[in-house]
Parts: sequence; structure tokens; C-alpha cells
Amino acid sequence: MVVISSHLYCATCGTDNPPQAAFCFACGQPLQASTVKPNPSSLTGLLVSNHLLQRRYRILSQIGKGGFGAVYKAEDTLFGNRFVAVKEMSQSGLSPQEIATATDAFKREALLLASLSHPSLPHIYDQFFELGHWSLVMDFIEGETLDEHLHKAKVRHLLVEEVLDIGIKLCTVLDYLHTRQPQHRQTSKGVMLSLGLTHRSGSLN
Repeated sequence: MVVISSHLYCATCGTDNPPQAAFCFACGQPLQASTVKPNPSSLTGLLVSNHLLQRRYRILSQIGKGGFGAVYKAEDTLFGNRFVAVKEMSQSGLSPQEIATATDAFKREALLLASLSHPSLPHIYDQFFELGHWSLVMDFIEGETLDEHLHKAKVRHLLVEEVLDIGIKLCTVLDYLHTRQPQHRQTSKGVMLSLGLTHRSGSLN
């Protein structure tokens, strides 16, 4: 008796595909018949200095890590070693179906972000799948988070003028985003600083 499995797991990303599928609908890699669910590392933030992604992006350091993934400072070896930020999507604790859903959302978000053009938003250059994770490549904008700014300040608070300046610039960016209906999932105080006070950010998570 031949037993036909109803599950076809992708050996690259772990997505559960229909049994007749030839290619993974999440990452596009060829599929081989298997009923064993692979266990690729779902953890982010494990890339070390000098690691080369896509034979192009050389990791320099990790600059941030949060619930949605890790962010690295890297250099683009194909374009004069310019600095870029590489955001690695987290898959921690997700089921195969959730990974597929998150992957689809990631791709849509990447296309949306690439269509945006605003002085306070980073430009998107690339997206790719490698080592079990989707990654997004964008501008690396040197700067500091709000916590870092306050830590270095003589007083542990912002002046009223600074708060107003941040608020006005942040509202301008949010108004721009709302007119294009993106899903900006995170607006942390560190991102607020980068969008408002300095228009610079070393933390893109």
C-alpha cells in the first residue's frame, strides 16, 4: 500500500506546501517529497562580523534587535562598500503556516516601502531569502536613539522646543504614510527620534 502524505515541507524555510506542489509558495525553492518537518534556525541576530550575504553584503555589526527581527550595519561590496542596514525577519515561535503568512506580509511590506519617497524615511534597495530568513536592505543612517541622546545630555529630558520640533516632523512623516496606507507596525520612541529630532538613526528595528 502506498501512503500519500498530505504534507510537503520546504527544506529551506519550513513552509507546509500542498502535496502536489513543485516549488515552495513561500520562498520559491524546489520541493522534494518529505513528511519530516525541517527545523531551520528561527533565531535572528546570529550573524557575525564579516559574514557575506548574497555574495554582496558584508556584515559589520549588529545595531538592533527586537520582536520583528535583528538589524545589522553592513557594507555593499558591489557599490563602493557603501553602508547599508540589513533587517533580518524573525520566525521565532511561528508555525509553518504562520511563517508563510509572515513571508507574504514581508514581501508586500518591502514592495510598499520601496515605493515610498520621503526625506525622513530610508530608501529600500533589496530583499532576499538566505539562511532561513528573509532580509530587507535599506539606507544606513548614522545617528542615535532617544535613550542614547538623553543618556549623553546634561539633563534627562528634552526641551519644549525639541519636543515640538520632533512632534511636527513626526506628524509630517505619519501624514505622508497615512496617505499611502502602509502598515507601519512599529513607531517606537527611538524611531521617533530618528524621524523627528535628528533625521538619523542607528536603530532601524
